[in-house]
Amino acid sequence: MGLRFRKSFNLGGFRINLSKSGIGYSFGVRGFRFTKKAGGGTRTTLHVPQTGLSYVKDSKKPERASGSDTVHTTKDNKRTAPEFYEEEIVGSTSNEMIDKLNRADKLSSIFKVCRIVFPILAVAFFAVTFSIIHNGNVMTLVSEGVEKQVDGTPFAIVFGLLGAFSLGAALFFALQKTDLALQYDLAEEACKKSYENLSAGLSALRENEKLWELLADGNSAETISEIAKEEIKFIALETYIKTNLSIFEMQIYHKKLLFLPDLLAVKQQSGWVGVKYSEISMTEQEVLSDETDAPKDATVVSKRWLYHNKDGSRDMRHRENNHLIYTCKYNGIYIASAGGLEVNLLCSCMEKSNEFYTALNGYIKSMSE
Repeated sequence: MGLRFRKSFNLGGFRINLSKSGIGYSFGVRGFRFTKKAGGGTRTTLHVPQTGLSYVKDSKKPERASGSDTVHTTKDNKRTAPEFYEEEIVGSTSNEMIDKLNRADKLSSIFKVCRIVFPILAVAFFAVTFSIIHNGNVMTLVSEGVEKQVDGTPFAIVFGLLGAFSLGAALFFALQKTDLALQYDLAEEACKKSYENLSAGLSALRENEKLWELLADGNSAETISEIAKEEIKFIALETYIKTNLSIFEMQIYHKKLLFLPDLLAVKQQSGWVGVKYSEISMTEQEVLSDETDAPKDATVVSKRWLYHNKDGSRDMRHRENNHLIYTCKYNGIYIASAGGLEVNLLCSCMEKSNEFYTALNGYIKSMSE
């Protein structure tokens, strides 16, 4: 897995960003900022304070090989996980929505801890209180190796009050809700049809027997080993999100993707950020990978013995640990945005993943119009 870090130094209006991908810098004043990214490229940001109006221009868009290319990748070519920079998502989209998501997420995390901690504290405080009462309101204190019995009534009162407070807090947090209600009205037929197509594409993607995040660059190689990849899962929607639509959420390596009708919400370590669908670019390409256990829905291009003779037959000198290696053709889907989003999907089923690619690409185009 790639490691990520970012450290910033502010020198007046000049900022230096240090990360694993290199050194970047930015400078500007209130309402204007110019950024030189560590990975290359520049970004100019103009915004009117306290209005929400902004203009962002990038010198370079993500580039990827054409969809007809076939890529061999090896597990030695790992990439560093991309990261959103704070200034890169200024004016992205739906800032109010993202603020609500982050608030609900933080409250949900805090309340979840409180719902566990306060009941435990209540039980502990009441246990101490009952123990003191059971011993006739007498407590034994040890000071410098000398035991001394004291009146335990004040201690019983204090621990009893703490237990009552903890019990009250436990009931309070148990009754509190952190739900974020997202109600969408897809009244227009075209809008409704477009989102239905996106949902159908995501459903098709979920039907792949195997989904991975590709952790290697697309550098060609004559021979390949098992490709470096991390499994992707469709997960249940965040418990604090309540909506009237079927919303899909994916756990992808170091982040989560939430496919909302109006934006793609991305959750990373720093919280939720929003990406406009119109800012997303996609490419599709075939990826060949050697596997010892091929997924059932994968297209197997060829197979060979690990130890084989010149004619390809099994080398009988290696009876143990000599298994078949399957060269599988997967579908690689690259999703990126100018703001730093980078996702390399690797899908076992060509047909199902093509449905997803067509659906998401069509939705991006419809949101760009």
